[in-house]
Amino acid sequence: MVALVRSGRPVKELARQFKVRPGTIYRWVAQAEVDVGEREGLTTDEKSELARLGRENADPDRRILKMLAARGSHAAADLAPKIETAATAAG
Repeated sequence: MVALVRSGRPVKELARQFKVRPGTIYRWVAQAEVDVGEREGLTTDEKSELARLGRENADPDRRILKMLAARGSHAAADLAPKIETAATAAG
């Protein structure tokens, strides 16, 4: 889609043809410009990494269990029921 806009196709025409809102196409073009360094902002990769870190940090107890389990720790199995009980009580 970005290539079509860059080739000179009107955004409104593309929006009608592909049944998307013109604003969506403008955002795609702007993001593509960020990704290649033509515009300031977070790249797609940076946004993805921030989202991943946000999900990871949203539940620190599960993150700790995953780390312990990855190291083969028996503590992960011992702590899991306690963390589940605490999470259920809190939420």
